[in-house]
Amino acid sequence: RKGSYEKERRSNFSCIRLTNDMEQRADFLKQAGIILCFAGVVLQFFKFSILDIMPLAPVIYGVGAIAMTFGRYFDPFDSTDPRLKRLRAQQCISTILYIAAIYFMWKNDGLWIYAVLIASAIDMVLFLRTPKADK
Repeated sequence: RKGSYEKERRSNFSCIRLTNDMEQRADFLKQAGIILCFAGVVLQFFKFSILDIMPLAPVIYGVGAIAMTFGRYFDPFDSTDPRLKRLRAQQCISTILYIAAIYFMWKNDGLWIYAVLIASAIDMVLFLRTPKADK
């Protein structure tokens, strides 16, 4: 009987470790994505390209936005609170706007600025409205 309890207890701890590992990877992807998105936006303002063949800003911004999207997707979320679910849905809207900005940036359309500004404003509101976890 004691052996089955130890086995069950160890399996529960491995799930906790896996969740923490997933959370760390998701945080890394989100942070790297934000840095790359910022670099892509700055390069787009200066119209930097490689030998006038390929624009570099949409590529860097696109990699950052996709990394941020994967980071948000793999971020563990197991709350039953309707308020947090609503905030998570709003986060999905800002992610869609970041992805739309890739398209607008690649087409060299000025709408990418509005998409990034609206998505950033939504993220700022979400940052302020999301309750902090007690440690």
